[in-house]
Amino acid sequence: AVVSTQSTGQQQTSNLYECGVQGSTHSSQIGHLLTRLRGLCSVEVPLNHRELVFRSVPVGSAISEVRARYDYNAIGQKWWVRYISTPHIREKLPATIRNIIDIQVSNNIATFLEYLGYKYDFEYILQGYQFTYQRSLTIKLVQIKKPHLPSYGRETTIYSDEGFPIYGPTWLIDVYCIATDEGFQSAVEQLNTFQEYLVPLVELMKVDHRHLGSEKPPTLAPPIPMMIPPHMPNPSIIATSPQNTSSPAFIQLPTPPTPPLLPMTTVTSTATTPTTPTYLPSSSTVKR
Repeated sequence: AVVSTQSTGQQQTSNLYECGVQGSTHSSQIGHLLTRLRGLCSVEVPLNHRELVFRSVPVGSAISEVRARYDYNAIGQKWWVRYISTPHIREKLPATIRNIIDIQVSNNIATFLEYLGYKYDFEYILQGYQFTYQRSLTIKLVQIKKPHLPSYGRETTIYSDEGFPIYGPTWLIDVYCIATDEGFQSAVEQLNTFQEYLVPLVELMKVDHRHLGSEKPPTLAPPIPMMIPPHMPNPSIIATSPQNTSSPAFIQLPTPPTPPLLPMTTVTSTATTPTTPTYLPSSSTVKR
């Protein structure tokens, strides 16, 4: 929150919100995208962060989440704490609206969060570039990496930034600006104008967090069972070698049983045996 003083001398607190749109692109397009961003933006800095996510013990249905961020490129104090609220439901606004609070802290922030009841959940590394457009928009082009060694719970204060990309050759782009309760519409107009400059390299859009994880994976067709005759053995039987019974040596199929013989039946033929025809002598050969 920011405190503003009016002419009456009274102090009023105004909430700050982050209005943003997100997108992704392939690593093959990074060169063209960086060229366009460097032509549009006035400030470019390398981004190299490690973020540790802590979550509070659920009280009812409310779960609070804070992120302890370690900045590798910072000089002096390197630790920050960032609170991110649940995205606000604004159906008419094509941008994600969230409360964001960043506070610079000391290096014992993990122990302090544990005293407050937070539990360590996971961590990741953000590496890439950060741009500033007209002093109002912030553009982050990053890769999310999984660290080779987790930093939480280690006694050393040296945190390695080595890791491997979680999403392969995919880069994420996040464009956002800070607005107050009365400045949502102006912030959305700035976002819409800027995202047109990046077409067709990347398409930015609002991410509806209510639908994340709700899609069911595609249902695969069940495998077609192999039809085995009743008198044939199951080919999945694996026998072990008599010399070494710890590892399978070959597939041994038992000798198939002899199929049962059909009972013999006596077949009675209804055909008549042909007889030799009897020829009667003619009347001329009969002796009178």
